[in-house]
Order: sequence, then structure tokens, then C-alpha cells
Amino acid sequence: MHLKKSQVHESNTSTLVSLKRGQEPSTQVTFLVDGKPLHLGRATLSQVDEIFDMINDYAKPENKGNLVPVARDEVEAWVSKGLDFIVMDKENRVIAHTAVDCWPKDAEKPASRELRSVLVADEYRGKSVYTWLTVAVIEEMLAQDSKATLIEVKGGEHGCGLLKALGFEKYDYAKAQELGMDFPGLAEGEWVVYGLTKTPEYESRMHEVKLGLSIRV
Repeated sequence: MHLKKSQVHESNTSTLVSLKRGQEPSTQVTFLVDGKPLHLGRATLSQVDEIFDMINDYAKPENKGNLVPVARDEVEAWVSKGLDFIVMDKENRVIAHTAVDCWPKDAEKPASRELRSVLVADEYRGKSVYTWLTVAVIEEMLAQDSKATLIEVKGGEHGCGLLKALGFEKYDYAKAQELGMDFPGLAEGEWVVYGLTKTPEYESRMHEVKLGLSIRV
């Protein structure tokens, strides 16, 4: 999916264009939700604190509790590497977020890319914001390396409809280890790993998802 800068998407619109690292402002595409413009693009260093606070607030057990807390340095590293993607409202408030981690972390050419700290603000859930953001990040990562395995880790089976629609498969612990992934709770089944590699079936599945967003493909 390729996102064109400052382009507005309504019921019939063109596809997303490549997100350019380090551009100011961060906005690369605008789409409408309930008639209100939302802006999708890469995060900038000025947004690190807002993203850090948002992720860790959602990670609290008394709130959503389905995210892993992060350090500020971790968020800053994602942004600096061009691996932090956000959706903003018209007041430039971050309302959705996804970062990308590479596995194994110390590999010169990592075999997989994990979608990290995926969240959407409560008032924008169920409005396709997660789909817009996830599709954009997946296509950006596969454009960089078409052979990479894409991964998202879930705290259970809930909320995996889009992943399954795109062809993500549930990986067992052994498969996750093959990709260099290992962290507390994974072996015990507290976290569920879903993975995707680019296949001809992926192309047709992505086509259907885009049609669901009313994007002209």
C-alpha cells in the first residue's frame, strides 16, 4: 500500500504510497473517519514522549493491560530508525500507533519484522483505523524486504480478525524460536505469535482488505 503525502481518502480513493523516513511533517496520507480527517505517517522525535506515555498507559493492568511496557529509549530508537508509525487526529494528537522490531535483534539482515505496541485510542476503535495503519506498515515492510516474515504478538486469540484475513498463521514456540524470538511468557503460552510471509495468496487477501477500506487498487 503506498501513501501519497497529504492525500485525502474517502469512499473511492487511490492507494497508499511509500512512507519517507525523516520527513517533516510526519503526515503522509489523510483519510476520513466519521467525516473527520486522520493523518497516517511516520512519527518524529518531537512525538516520542507522547507515544511513550500512551503505550505505557495502555500497558497498565487496570487499563488495557494487553501491551508490554516500553522504555523511552526504545521509542526513541524506533522513531530514529523510521520504524514508528502513527495516526493523528486534526489536533495532531496521536490516536493510533505501531512500531517495528527486527528479529534476531543483532542480525545484519533480520529474518523477521515484528509489529510492536499496536494500539488504537478507545474512541477510534471499530472504525478501520487499525486496518489502515496495519496495512500501511505491512506493505512498507514487505517493500523493504519481500522475503521477510512479518510477526504480531497477541495476548490471546482476541482481535486477530485482520491478521487471519491477511493470511497470518499462528506459530508455536519452536517456530518463534527459529525466527530468533524468545521473551518471558512466550513458552508458557501467555503470548500468541502470528506470522506472515509474502505469497500469491497474500496479494489476493490484501486486495480484499483494501476493497473493504474502499481504496481503489
